[in-house]
Amino acid sequence: GDMYTQNSEFESAVTEYKAASKILQRLNKGKTKSCAELHEKLGDAHIELGSTYDAVVAYDTACQILQEAGRLKGGRVVGLLIKLGDAQVDEGLFSEALVAYSEAYSISEAA
Repeated sequence: GDMYTQNSEFESAVTEYKAASKILQRLNKGKTKSCAELHEKLGDAHIELGSTYDAVVAYDTACQILQEAGRLKGGRVVGLLIKLGDAQVDEGLFSEALVAYSEAYSISEAA
């Protein structure tokens, strides 16, 4: 499809992800993994829309949710941290990106 329809699709996806994550947090069920995944998808949608700042916030939220649950480990998390780092680099947040990358590295080393 053309760029316009793609963009509006991503924008409605963003709205849906946000609504879904609110519902999940209210229900408090299976919160950790599902919520983290939703925020990661929200970040992906923001990347597609070209709003890297919002992506940083979404990816960072996903990491925080996992960290609070003591589940910041495994291959999926490495991927998430790298996405966070890449988005932070695009935003010029180099020291934050370094933290994300080194976290990803230490998780992959531990695996």
